[in-house]
Amino acid sequence: GFADDEGRPVADLPLTKVRMQISAHEGGTRMEVADRVTREQMEQLVSMGAVEGMQAAMSQMDALLAA
Repeated sequence: GFADDEGRPVADLPLTKVRMQISAHEGGTRMEVADRVTREQMEQLVSMGAVEGMQAAMSQMDALLAA
């Protein structure tokens, strides 16, 4: 979920549950991410820049997994 500057939950922003699984795959590593949200939550997250944020975070994973 999202929090304010004091760390308190912001009730009117979506609360999501993300499942991440990392496993060996064909000599490398596979990372699978699943997020369960409603259409309304997804639209709100997209409007807040979640797609760009996820892309920025995921672009760092190759280096992290190689370490």
